[in-house]
Amino acid sequence: MPNSGKQKLSHGELEVRRELLLKRLERLGNNAKAKQGYASVRALLGTTYRRASLTARLAVLETAHFMVSVLEKLPPL
Repeated sequence: MPNSGKQKLSHGELEVRRELLLKRLERLGNNAKAKQGYASVRALLGTTYRRASLTARLAVLETAHFMVSVLEKLPPL
């Protein structure tokens, strides 16, 4: 997911990346939903993403990608 180099992405490509992250987040299940980071990622991929400029959306997606990766590695409660 991280973007190496200075590649410009279209709005459609950013939306595809966002949808993939949302699917990964949903696959985590109920244990992840109990963690505070889950709500933070949902907010990033929702309100924060929609309010961000096209340029800033890539940074939002990269941050969300990192956070989802961390949630995937955390042990269940």
